[in-house]
Amino acid sequence: MGLRKLIRNIVYLVNKEIPKDIIYSTENICDKKLFLYSKILDIDILNVVNSINYIKQNNISLARFGDGELMLIKGQDIPFQKSSLLLSQRLKDVLSSNSDKLKLAIPRSIFHDHTLLTEEVYKFLTDNSGWMRDVLLSYIKSNLFLSTELSQAILSYRQIDIENYFIQLRELWDKKNITIVCGESVFSNIKYNIFDNAKSVDYIYTLSKNAFDKYDSILEKVCNIDKNRLIIIILGPTATILAYDLSQLGYTALDLGHICKSYDWWKKKLDIKSQQAISNFYSPD
Repeated sequence: MGLRKLIRNIVYLVNKEIPKDIIYSTENICDKKLFLYSKILDIDILNVVNSINYIKQNNISLARFGDGELMLIKGQDIPFQKSSLLLSQRLKDVLSSNSDKLKLAIPRSIFHDHTLLTEEVYKFLTDNSGWMRDVLLSYIKSNLFLSTELSQAILSYRQIDIENYFIQLRELWDKKNITIVCGESVFSNIKYNIFDNAKSVDYIYTLSKNAFDKYDSILEKVCNIDKNRLIIIILGPTATILAYDLSQLGYTALDLGHICKSYDWWKKKLDIKSQQAISNFYSPD
């Protein structure tokens, strides 16, 4: 049994005897107080604000793991992508990596305080945090992670300065030449483009669903791009793998998931809190 798995099991047993008001003590979204799991396992997951600043200060690539990527590792299909042995293995390889060219983002909320989450996200994590932690702790080797919520903080938290959050995010590509790799219909219903402050924007379009089926051709197209351009990937679990591969090839690539939809919904002042709104938000474009 690996050390992390052993500690995880010990934490589980100890957790049964610890009152919830200790495990789920109040924390501010911008502080660095850690929960029992991350303390014992020596895992630091930066909050949303610090995650954005980390990328900015280190000019590093980003690959995110959310519940969808973790389900695919387990061999389960998700709305954006059917599972396969190859996809599962590639995701495991990325999750197990510890590259100095790329940082992994994992769900901070499954190791940290739930008190600032929206009600619907809180309910989801109450039901799913256990198996998500199990998958993560089976593969991760790094001790420092960014928060995968950085691309969807508007849906995750009920207390956050959204305007400042988007200002800081947009600084990542402000006045830069960027190439966006995305599904062919991602921008179809977008009125407010979060990337409109870039110096120039090129697009590489591919499948909105099951993009991993075209992975080799996608990678080949992107590898024709000047390495001085920032690559932003909005492509579900395929983005996680692509960001990693590109980082190893000398590119700076950011896997930013639903960020353009988040910004557009915020600017349009659409409902983002109800269960129906969340279902609509995460449905395939």
